[in-house]
Amino acid sequence: ELPQVQVHAVAAGDDPVAAVRERLGAAPSVCFTGAGHDGWSATLAPRHVEIERLPGIESELVRADALAALGQLPGGTRASVVRRICVLGAESTGKTTVARDLADALATVWVPEYGRDYTETLPDRLRYVWTTPDFEIISKRQNWNEDRAARYANRIVIVDTDAFATSLFHELYVGYRAPELDAYLRNYDLYLLTSIETPFEMDTTGLRYD
Repeated sequence: ELPQVQVHAVAAGDDPVAAVRERLGAAPSVCFTGAGHDGWSATLAPRHVEIERLPGIESELVRADALAALGQLPGGTRASVVRRICVLGAESTGKTTVARDLADALATVWVPEYGRDYTETLPDRLRYVWTTPDFEIISKRQNWNEDRAARYANRIVIVDTDAFATSLFHELYVGYRAPELDAYLRNYDLYLLTSIETPFEMDTTGLRYD
């Protein structure tokens, strides 16, 4: 959620003080830890601040199986733990139906395709001239909607299409690949690909290809 924050893991057995200082190039100014920390962090920086732990969180259980301990985690952390399933496929192959029904069956949340919502707000969408910024907005908002839904998911969040599909629509409508859209691409725990044998139906946007 915070791109300015960098996370570094220290290998078991390494001296954490030396490892952190080596990666930073110097000792940090302040070191924050949870209350009851084992103590090495107090020697890492000139100033050490202990923070009271959130109530109801058993850190050993979370480290052992964060997904099983999902109910203990706050929203942002929860979103990073849940599994994500992406439904991909051509137009009118049932992606939305599969995503919605699968979420219902798993008692969890699903994320609609933002590109459809965006298209429906366009003035004279049948004549609209698409540009790269349109697809950047769609990709960014699709990811934002997904991360927000993941905060409330029951172990799994279902996603109707993704930024990769958006980049393909850019090629279709604009005529070339846009490398700047690569920044929004993600990997998912599971992909479901819908069949092109599904009978074609035009949607409310009127923009589907046959």
